[in-house]
Amino acid sequence: MTPDTDSIPVDEELESQFTKIAEQLSTLAALDEVPLGFSVTYDPFDPEEVAFDSGSWLLRVRQVQGWLNLEEDIDPSAEDSSAEIAAFALFKALGMDTPEACFDVVNGSVRPTLTGTDALTAQLDSAVALQARYSELRESLTRRQTTDRWIELWDAEHQFDEAAVEPIKARTAIWPIQEFSGKARQRKLNLSPSYQRGDVWPTGHSQKLIESVLRGIPLPSIILLRPEADGAAGIYEVVDGKQRLTAILRFVGQHPDAIRRVEKHDMLVADVNFLELFTEDYKKFRRLWKVHFSESLTATKEAEYYFPFKLASSKQAPAFQGPLETLAGKYYYEIRDEVVNIGSTEESVRDVFESVSDYKLPLIEYLEATPRQIHEVFHLYNRQGKHLTAEEIRNALFHEVDLMRLLLVASGDNADVDLLAPYIPKEERWKLADMGETLTNYRFGIARYKRTKLLSWLTSLVLHPALQDDGTLTIRSTAKQIDEMLLSVRDRVN
Repeated sequence: MTPDTDSIPVDEELESQFTKIAEQLSTLAALDEVPLGFSVTYDPFDPEEVAFDSGSWLLRVRQVQGWLNLEEDIDPSAEDSSAEIAAFALFKALGMDTPEACFDVVNGSVRPTLTGTDALTAQLDSAVALQARYSELRESLTRRQTTDRWIELWDAEHQFDEAAVEPIKARTAIWPIQEFSGKARQRKLNLSPSYQRGDVWPTGHSQKLIESVLRGIPLPSIILLRPEADGAAGIYEVVDGKQRLTAILRFVGQHPDAIRRVEKHDMLVADVNFLELFTEDYKKFRRLWKVHFSESLTATKEAEYYFPFKLASSKQAPAFQGPLETLAGKYYYEIRDEVVNIGSTEESVRDVFESVSDYKLPLIEYLEATPRQIHEVFHLYNRQGKHLTAEEIRNALFHEVDLMRLLLVASGDNADVDLLAPYIPKEERWKLADMGETLTNYRFGIARYKRTKLLSWLTSLVLHPALQDDGTLTIRSTAKQIDEMLLSVRDRVN
């Protein structure tokens, strides 16, 4: 172990690292749910509570070590355990060849060196990013599924420590939908490269995506790779956008896996042209499939086979109660000649999906990528991708509503009172700080506007209760309750 040294001042660079570590540890401690298998409990603390003039900073690291995904426990249970032993165990678990060079003992207290802070901040950077990814995934997956994904992301985290020396060639473009379906028909679109996950969107998600297309709503970029490999010339691998392309190809009956399955079964029956019926009369196709192959094409089975799906009904999707009403609940082959508004022009549904339409998908294409670069690019996009939560979207939609701004300040999620609520007297603003602190102390979580959501919901119950015609209360979802209140306030102001 490193011997005791005389007290030395903390230089500016080391002090900056200490500040960053304290903030990272505080962020990790703030989430009120952790992956399955964690031995830690939810116990948030402020960055100011992380002290480096003693070994107490190690206690904070121990508290959140589950988020660090270390191979070894840094909290030894032996009676002779000490801060030095814990520090040595920490930096050894971080993969340092000389853990003893990662900390000093100053006046009897353990303190990380610059080498140690570099190693710790690197691990904390990954931990904070993947904690945010965990929170995002948790909005749509079970805790077990989210935990499994979080572990997968950690497994990939340090596969690319050595920077690739070869430059990656890339370009941007926009393609009409027909370009993607054409590549799929030609077997030049690999939707499931080795690094892609095998999961498939539920049909409801696919229906929402097609609804977005028919309404002319732009979609995020599709990211493709053309790897350098024998026999792979001209084959595009889908890095990001697999689910979007799968939904589109399923809807128009052009998914390559589905076509192959239909072609195979078509050869078994002489008098039925299954391949033609598949795209021209899918309802009849379904009936004859059951007759000849004794298999009912349930929604689950259709998703497994990548067969077409209907659009949502008008009851399921409000968009199909307006201009798109004639499309509700129908298959693609039934609506190809219907007209929709794409931007400022009118086009048939067939044009949108089968010709050079005004509706196009943005594309990022990576060229001449090696297998290592393929996995590196996929990992980077998978790690960096972050979607807005419902609260973040709500804040954007209602940012001009004074009540929304007040709730942000009162919850403690935004401290800029001068900008958001300048009408509140300065001598009264301590009350807002008290309210945010109270919500934090009740452990409602401070990440991604959780306190704002809670305070907004409580406010909506008072200001905008959901009443039926007879005056009795009805139950709404939390999001709907808040949105209805803010819509009501905005409408009254306007």
